[in-house]
Amino acid sequence: MIISMRMTVMTTYRDANYALAQKSAYDLLETLGISNLPISVKKVIRVFPNLHLQRYDQYAKSLQCSEQEVAKLLQSDDGALWYNADDNDYIIFYNAKIDSKERIRFTLAHELGHYILRHNEESNETIVSRYLLPEGKYRIYEREANYFAKRFLAPIPVIDGFLSYNNYRIDQFDIESIFNVSFSVSGHIIDDLNRRKQYGLHGVKTKLTNQFDLLNFGLAKTTTCKTCNYLLLKDTVICPICGTKQNPQYINYLFLSKSWRNNLMNYKKPCRLDKDGKAIICPVCGNEEITNGPICPICGTYLINKCSGCSVTSEFDDIDDIKYACLESPNGCNMLLPSNARYCTQCGCMSTFYLQDVLSDYTEEFNSESDSKLKAI
Repeated sequence: MIISMRMTVMTTYRDANYALAQKSAYDLLETLGISNLPISVKKVIRVFPNLHLQRYDQYAKSLQCSEQEVAKLLQSDDGALWYNADDNDYIIFYNAKIDSKERIRFTLAHELGHYILRHNEESNETIVSRYLLPEGKYRIYEREANYFAKRFLAPIPVIDGFLSYNNYRIDQFDIESIFNVSFSVSGHIIDDLNRRKQYGLHGVKTKLTNQFDLLNFGLAKTTTCKTCNYLLLKDTVICPICGTKQNPQYINYLFLSKSWRNNLMNYKKPCRLDKDGKAIICPVCGNEEITNGPICPICGTYLINKCSGCSVTSEFDDIDDIKYACLESPNGCNMLLPSNARYCTQCGCMSTFYLQDVLSDYTEEFNSESDSKLKAI
């Protein structure tokens, strides 16, 4: 009797080379001598003679089709790198109508990563797509391109340079503002910094650190709120602490006198936030077992601090009305905010934490801090 056996062949792929992705990003920045922030991805792309840019709407017009059809053709709603092997020519197609400018910047940097790391040539494919490549190989290419983009837009040696000027403190919102990346990307970078700290590693100044001009750091152009003495980032319209509308007259924080810096208010943050803006530990009951939803399963607190869409004159009958305002307000701009923000920095509405009394009125901290400074004199 003949027994037929089917043999399964296991295909193995190389691991994602994060070290190469990072080195490629840093080498490119050094080679081009880039020294200003945020980094202009489009200017970098235009340096390469065989790499071109085209928007989805432009390509749709040339094909006489819809932008949705272009997205389907390129197998992405955001962007894709197209490779013509015969001419050794590349085109980065991107959707310029995505609402988030930070997301567009990351897409461009991601596709630039595919180009620099030669993923199309290695795979011998016109486009890097999950539909054209084996799943394992596709994941590797995507992880490498993502890592390249993250390190290219917000290089760790440059962050270390800023940390050395700012008493080694930086948060997710600082990174978002300085490097013009999304809240999610800045969260991943904070995770990287925390992981480095856990291993007892410290940043070392490199050639890349010194290459960037600190005067052009986003946080170097700041102002202080004349009402509550809070240090504000560039382009802040409304103070997140007291709600005062700001006059954008910037100063260079990095070169201010020590006595002036000492007068700044450092309002306490009730909790740490994850990369999606949700509290890691409930700021009200201290619950650490946070579920996937936005509500604390123990005390019912809404755990994401964002614009509520409710003004200070809004009236509520009970706590359920407040929770509804946090979750469903049609007027809120949904901007994510630091955990100590009482007001939305764009529209001036109350934050969800302030609305729920997670945060008290800023005057309590302001008066307490002022009294402490008077006693110290």
